[in-house]
Amino acid sequence: RHYAGSPSLEATGADLAAWVISESFDKGIHSFFSCSNHGATEELDDPGEQVEKEVQERCSAAFAAVKHFEKTHSLSVQNMGYLYLQMRADLVQNCIKINTELGGPEESVQDAVLLMDRVMSTSLNFASEVFDLLAAACVLIAYNQLESSSPLEKCDNAQVEKAAGLPMWAIKRMEWSILQVLGQDTASISSIRCVKLFMERLGTEQLPKAAADALMGDAKGLCLDCVSDTAFLNCRPSITAAAVIYVDRRNRGIIPFWPSSLAKLSGYTDVSALELSIAIKSAQRICGSRSQDLENEFDDLHQSVEVLQPSIKHSSSETYSLPQDGGDMAAPQSTVANISADRQAILESLQQMVARSVGPTTPEDTDVSAQGGSSGDQCSTNPSSNNENSSSGQSSEDGKA
Repeated sequence: RHYAGSPSLEATGADLAAWVISESFDKGIHSFFSCSNHGATEELDDPGEQVEKEVQERCSAAFAAVKHFEKTHSLSVQNMGYLYLQMRADLVQNCIKINTELGGPEESVQDAVLLMDRVMSTSLNFASEVFDLLAAACVLIAYNQLESSSPLEKCDNAQVEKAAGLPMWAIKRMEWSILQVLGQDTASISSIRCVKLFMERLGTEQLPKAAADALMGDAKGLCLDCVSDTAFLNCRPSITAAAVIYVDRRNRGIIPFWPSSLAKLSGYTDVSALELSIAIKSAQRICGSRSQDLENEFDDLHQSVEVLQPSIKHSSSETYSLPQDGGDMAAPQSTVANISADRQAILESLQQMVARSVGPTTPEDTDVSAQGGSSGDQCSTNPSSNNENSSSGQSSEDGKA
């Protein structure tokens, strides 16, 4: 709407969002800069413009393949069966164990889980005794399809049998059965691949490794936890990836929570849409549960340190004596005896916990109706968690003293 005498226009949020990502907006945006006299068709002297254009074209083509895969390879939760859904979390952990022992990347795990879900969506009845065999075969198929991995035939059969805990002939037979069920179509584009595609669009390929890892944050770990949850079986891989990035950035206070470049690439311009909002809520729940588990571990270690702190201070008060023969100064036997293996294990666990902690705790579940980094979308930290962390840090300093 245009009011007489006013230079501004008014429109609804949906119309404004559609206009911002339209082609006419890209062509007319040049008129708002000082270089507008060059014209929208002339190339600007920007060395990074060509790189940005190439990244955008490459990511757009890749995401088109993702959308095609999602349209042609859908899951059916109703066909999976109650027993499989009950055992699915344990089967995912089994896939992770096998993939880790084989040295495969995180993509092969989530590709294997997606293959396993595709097989169970075909309404075939599998006995619960062969579920572990199904998981092992799916991991090997996914591992074999990785371009960066070595051919699976070069792996020793004994290594594969040790990782899976199953005979190789049975795994090969199950692999053949999977190929027959899926009609030789073992394509798998999991959520972690969509996460990496979104990160590539944000420019991680052009950043140093430390900066790229900081931009990635804990999205990979959160994505694996989401894939293990049955709540995401009704969500497309790209929707799960979008929810993971949104929640991870919101948890760390990175604004905007959902960048406009990713909204334009994926077409997910409204985070309050039904499918995306459900995925965001579920990801927030999982992220909050992970933070609570981490706080509980800190509390347990803090209590253990408080119990051992008097004996640690008593040991530190021991004086060192210089031998009469002028040799090296040695600690008394009582000091060495007091430093037990349990105490050392607790101190090492504290160091590992501090190294694993990245950023503030996850905020409580809040409405996701606001798009991007609106003023109403603010991340909050838990004051009690901060007090506990400071107490834990003071205790560890006393231990070092």
